[in-house]
Amino acid sequence: MTLDERASRAAEGVRGAVRTTAAPADTFGPPQPPARKSRYAIAAVAGVTAAIVVVAFAVGHALSNQRQPRPGSSPSPRGVILYGQWHPALQQSSWFTVRPDGTETTNLRVTSTCASWWPSGDKILISLDVDAGPGRPLRPATIKPDGTGLHRLAGARAPSLNLGCGQVAPDGNSIVLEGFGNAARSSANGLYLIRSVDGGGLKRLTRSPVGESDADPRFAPDGRHIVFLRDSHHSGVEGAGALYVTSAGGAAPRRITPDGFAFLGYDWSPDGHWIVLQHPYGQLYVVHPDGTGLRRIPVRLPPGTGAQNPVWAADSATIAFSLVRNDRADIYTVRLDGTHLRQVTHDPGAMDQTPDWSR
Repeated sequence: MTLDERASRAAEGVRGAVRTTAAPADTFGPPQPPARKSRYAIAAVAGVTAAIVVVAFAVGHALSNQRQPRPGSSPSPRGVILYGQWHPALQQSSWFTVRPDGTETTNLRVTSTCASWWPSGDKILISLDVDAGPGRPLRPATIKPDGTGLHRLAGARAPSLNLGCGQVAPDGNSIVLEGFGNAARSSANGLYLIRSVDGGGLKRLTRSPVGESDADPRFAPDGRHIVFLRDSHHSGVEGAGALYVTSAGGAAPRRITPDGFAFLGYDWSPDGHWIVLQHPYGQLYVVHPDGTGLRRIPVRLPPGTGAQNPVWAADSATIAFSLVRNDRADIYTVRLDGTHLRQVTHDPGAMDQTPDWSR
């Protein structure tokens, strides 16, 4: 099954899963097969996101006794949230920015599969889907925070390799991207590094097992490690897989969650000691990057809603996520102790998702 086929088949499943998911049990255990398929949105020629987790949650002592993230003092974190409005027909998003208090919404007038902040906050990395086509493999590009200043990063000389979603290293010098060929079982599938200045200097980091893919890589705050999702057709949950951590130097990946335990949508804590992730369905977990301390964050899910794609704010105390209800979603923020739940976007009928918080 190709990546775009997987996205199309799973699109309806996210709504069914949210409607039929009950609040999770307190005990940790293997994921249960859902009544319907989940959404796995690595779309068209690149990849993005969405599965389902929580609405409000608390961390506290239930996480672990070691290096727990702690709530800060300010209920209004600084920074700017980048998010996409998903278009099912296009399998891409239109991109916007907004302040965490819901003010200063800016339409970037850019459509792409995925987008993420440059570490300095003065640029945004996007997948340049509009340029991709026969004989023109997918490559990344950058834009300014207002959507102007398109700059193509097309220096990789690999005509049979598409370079999709990923993230810029904290020092701004390199970019890690998911790579894939034009066939579902392509030997090109894996993660790649390129130079951030021109997209050249292609270096392969991982090789996906046959029939699988390595997706949505994200750098640790120290720039030395990368977390990614390796999907699995053995899990019994459409689009689910396991999280792996590898080094930016290309060390063998290490699995840190059970197979089938995670969806796309995860993020490092600013101190690098935790990774927050999605678990099918309707659950949010944290885990240390060495695979220890895997714990469920206690939650109460309002009937018919779910959350997806959690990302940490720089204050280490707040998370942004997309709250889904039926055929719409908005961006929300919440403190790690479950307080100060706030709606950031108000777009009736739209699917606002995949937030990324500038640091």
